[in-house]
Amino acid sequence: MENNGRTLIYLGSHNEVDQISPIIFKIGERGNIAVDVVLESGVSPDDYRIQTINRYDSVTICNKGGSNSQLSAADRAFEIVKDIGRRMPTNIPEKVYNRFVQSTDQLSIPSQFSDNLYDVIAFDWSHAKSERTVQFANDDNLTTIVLPHGDSPFVNNIANQKPFNRFIEKDLYFTRHVAQNEIGYQGYKKMLIHDYLMFPNDLTADRVPQDAPESQIKVFGSPRYNSEWLDILSEIQTQEVIYTDAEINAVFFLRRGDYFISENEVRNTLKLLNQFDNVSTIVKEHPRARLLSPSVSDEMENIT
Repeated sequence: MENNGRTLIYLGSHNEVDQISPIIFKIGERGNIAVDVVLESGVSPDDYRIQTINRYDSVTICNKGGSNSQLSAADRAFEIVKDIGRRMPTNIPEKVYNRFVQSTDQLSIPSQFSDNLYDVIAFDWSHAKSERTVQFANDDNLTTIVLPHGDSPFVNNIANQKPFNRFIEKDLYFTRHVAQNEIGYQGYKKMLIHDYLMFPNDLTADRVPQDAPESQIKVFGSPRYNSEWLDILSEIQTQEVIYTDAEINAVFFLRRGDYFISENEVRNTLKLLNQFDNVSTIVKEHPRARLLSPSVSDEMENIT
């Protein structure tokens, strides 16, 4: 590394902060690499995880995005169009929208940082599978690294081990054993332009097409679920304890509305669960954006 190993890392969402903060924390603790962290519009510099990694002199935080609270007229129009699209009985509007976002939304190095300052630029796979990072990948003077996105091998197990087929009268689904890299997330193919791809486990790494060189794929482990980072989080974050005496306790983790999720169907499901006195349900909203109004649970005794 010619530039003293200086690294630029992008954090574009709370999910990325979850996955990548432990990595930055460890680099900062070692103190041998200077790291500039760019926060995009979805992340606040006041976030407790950002505050934790910002304690090190070798880590510099750049708040590039600002607040999302004020939407422009164009943004509001997009929200209306997305709302109409998710009500339609087809996924074509979602595909058109995602294609548009990938072709227009680009990552750039903030003006206060010099373009030739870095040897390494690292980012989450959500950037790596779009058009946003192609310019970095094509720069021979840069090493681009795709950081672990999450622990998501479960769709592979569902398709290949067929644990849910016993609930289906006819074997209509998952009738064929499918190779790991054929299951979902076809965007992995786009990630091959980068120098190194890091994954949390072998099962997720196996989704990369088989013709990728072995040296390009690194199984990194799960940054956010390692015991050292969990101990740190327990010290800096207040833990909320919820008490319940129900026989069955359920937790729903909701997707964001712009993933074309039916808000009405989610609400109807909660109304159904609320009819069972022995079931207590907690609904956890997506950290990027709410799907439901907080008032939804006002008339539901068993829904938190």
